[in-house]
Amino acid sequence: MNFSIIIFFVLIFFVFEMRKYRKGKRDRIINHFMNVTFFTYCLLFVKVAFFPIDLVDTSMAVGFRPHNNIIPFTSMWESVTSSVSPTVAMRQVGGNILLFIPLGFYLSFWWKRINCASKSMVMGMVFSLTIEVVQFILSLLLNGIYRVFDIDDVILNTLGFVIGFILFKMARPYITNSFAKKQLLNNKNESK
Repeated sequence: MNFSIIIFFVLIFFVFEMRKYRKGKRDRIINHFMNVTFFTYCLLFVKVAFFPIDLVDTSMAVGFRPHNNIIPFTSMWESVTSSVSPTVAMRQVGGNILLFIPLGFYLSFWWKRINCASKSMVMGMVFSLTIEVVQFILSLLLNGIYRVFDIDDVILNTLGFVIGFILFKMARPYITNSFAKKQLLNNKNESK
């Protein structure tokens, strides 16, 4: 998935959101902002989690054969101890955490049922397991040359989701207060 395609879809979605806003469906402006940014995040998420799909097995050429991991912390430990450089290990661990932080933030914004850390953890785990299972199934369909199931990814993604939930809880008073004041001023100006 090319970035120009992502930009194209985001612009189209932005135009639709603005048309909704102008046609009188004046939800709070924060909702429109969150819709556009969430759509952008979803496209980038799909790009990172599923693409590129390699149709040629290049793992043997570099002496690495990907394998499924169901033992917690094994691949994290391997990544840290046998990595070519610390930046590769940090990118692997940090990338899995960072990938799910926005998801935890967005879903906490929209779903009021995610109101505690334990629900956030369960939701993050469900989303992460879904991604890992889809990657595993695609790997089976492509004869093992795609991505692998890794329980460490589930752990790190869940951690990222919970961090996103915590960031939302911290930002919530500022988001609701600043946008509520702006909406109140807009409503007063429209009634005059």
